[in-house]
Amino acid sequence: MLDLAKNEAAIADAGDSWNLDPWLLGVENGVVDLRTGRLLEAEPAQGISNSVPVRYDPDAECPRWL
Repeated sequence: MLDLAKNEAAIADAGDSWNLDPWLLGVENGVVDLRTGRLLEAEPAQGISNSVPVRYDPDAECPRWL
């Protein structure tokens, strides 16, 4: 099965185009640009495989951190 998948153009991917921008982080409701703190719409072309199981909330409070 793996040998067949390597040659199937629709799913074959060497992985060299994933996570090209280390400042983008996938979240449940999009992609956060860690440089600006802005939430972006997730798009396959971003090649993001790094993600966290959290919804981004720009109004979240962080009293312990502060």
